[in-house]
Amino acid sequence: MNIWECIYTRRSERRFKGDKGRKIPAKEVEEILDAARYAFQIEGIPQWRFLLIFDQDTKNLLAEFAQEVAHMIFGISYEIFGGHIWYLPEDRRPTIAEYTQTGELWKYPIEADFVVIPCITKGAWFDSRVPYMEQSTAVGGMAIQNMWLTANKLGWGAGCNAMPLNDLRRRELFSTFTGVPMSWQMCAAYCFGDKVSARSVGPSRASLEGIAFNEHWGNRFVRSGFRTESSEIVIPTKDVTETIKGVHNCYKFAAGAEVEDWKLEKMLHCGIWSPNPENLNHWRHIVIRDEKTKQYVADCTKEAYVLEHKSSFEKTKNHLPHLSEDQVIEYVEWMMEEGWKYPLECDAIILTTFAKDWVEYAHIGGTLPGGIDYIWSTATGCGIQNMRLAAQALGLETQINLYSIAEFRRNEGLVSQLGIPGSWVPLTMLCVGEAGDAPDFITKKRPKPPVKDVVFDEFWGIRHTPLA
Repeated sequence: MNIWECIYTRRSERRFKGDKGRKIPAKEVEEILDAARYAFQIEGIPQWRFLLIFDQDTKNLLAEFAQEVAHMIFGISYEIFGGHIWYLPEDRRPTIAEYTQTGELWKYPIEADFVVIPCITKGAWFDSRVPYMEQSTAVGGMAIQNMWLTANKLGWGAGCNAMPLNDLRRRELFSTFTGVPMSWQMCAAYCFGDKVSARSVGPSRASLEGIAFNEHWGNRFVRSGFRTESSEIVIPTKDVTETIKGVHNCYKFAAGAEVEDWKLEKMLHCGIWSPNPENLNHWRHIVIRDEKTKQYVADCTKEAYVLEHKSSFEKTKNHLPHLSEDQVIEYVEWMMEEGWKYPLECDAIILTTFAKDWVEYAHIGGTLPGGIDYIWSTATGCGIQNMRLAAQALGLETQINLYSIAEFRRNEGLVSQLGIPGSWVPLTMLCVGEAGDAPDFITKKRPKPPVKDVVFDEFWGIRHTPLA
């Protein structure tokens, strides 16, 4: 399956055949898990672990929790929920609402073949001076999207069920049941299995003009088709797995090489075809080509590099296990002189933000159903991964820059400069362009962590044993 078909046909499936359907072959389970390894990792360190669950009792517990929480959330107001399914015919909405408000819709972990629980560390297991908070959950979303797309390619259904762990008390109970330490944030239950049938209606997606800005918040993005005469475009195709494995970080762009507008638009369009919790379209993008803004991002990057690489040579060396000590020295020197310049050299930067608390449901009983920020940042991370995959398929290179947004002081300066409202949180900056020439010790790829180091079977700490 090519990457475009895979991105545009991926859906959140909520009905599986269970014992009446096919089982996912062991080899394909391993292929799905393996895809996660190729997602972006902050400083080469995976901020995520995955709990792999086949046990029926555990799936039953997740389903029970999901039904209870969904009933609390969606049972409050038909008016609120009805607005979330605006794209369905009016005569179907009451039936769907009833099915959802009783919580029955969310019991599908029972029928799934297996469930993956992503666990994200928010700085507790990371030795950086930069407090990567929401960014860690977004990076987890990138790994999840790789698994989701791989499952779709193989013909299996997958769906994100946020309900069972969308509540502090139940999340604590499940943590005790599975041994997940409290320093790791469990982010929903991703269910995989033989889907009953393809979803025939939806999903709802906003237009690019509704979710993207040009240079500054509020300055609506206008697609090139409305600005220039249209011309014939040939979109290259590429296999899903090849694309996933081909994405890497580019530290040197070809300065002055322009990215065609339609390619940026294709990336943005793929970004909105990611999981969209509650159909709220909770992300916004700012496309930046302004040299002053790019200079600010580059200056922040240079400052962060000095703090990170010069503060501890041993730490930098530990992050670069694929390089010799002499190469690490060269790496640090090159980063100090050239490596920080890539925000200036790339043609465009896509700054992605997400709405942390854009939800109508009130807090209930001291818990936070519907209001946990990781849902929104993880789903936005899935969209960012779609954009990176699209860029790779289009022959472009990308680099994720977090230095100007993950640290509070630099973040404040950027937010002020771009007019971003306080209710929206900058998540990542995706630098896009054509590759330039960089030394071998820069382009040499870091080894990916083996699956057994990032996946636990049924209980935290039990390293994954390959099924095939």
